[in-house]
Amino acid sequence: GIIIIYVSAESPAAGAGMRQFDIVKSVNGKRIRSLMDLYSNLNSASGRTIEIEINRNDTAVRLNLPK
Repeated sequence: GIIIIYVSAESPAAGAGMRQFDIVKSVNGKRIRSLMDLYSNLNSASGRTIEIEINRNDTAVRLNLPK
C-alpha cells in the first residue's frame, strides 16, 4: 500500500474522508503496490466515483472519492 503523507483540507480526498497516514490498499478493487499503481488506477478509473480501500489504525475503511 501507499502511505498518505498529506491531504489538502479542500481536496476531494479530504471530502471523502481520507486522512494523513492512511494507507491506500486498493482502488476500485485493484491492489496498490506502488505510487505508479495508484496514479495509473486513479487515472484509468471509470464511473462517477472511485472506491478506495484504506487501512487506518489497522482497520479497513472504504471511501468513495468523486471523480
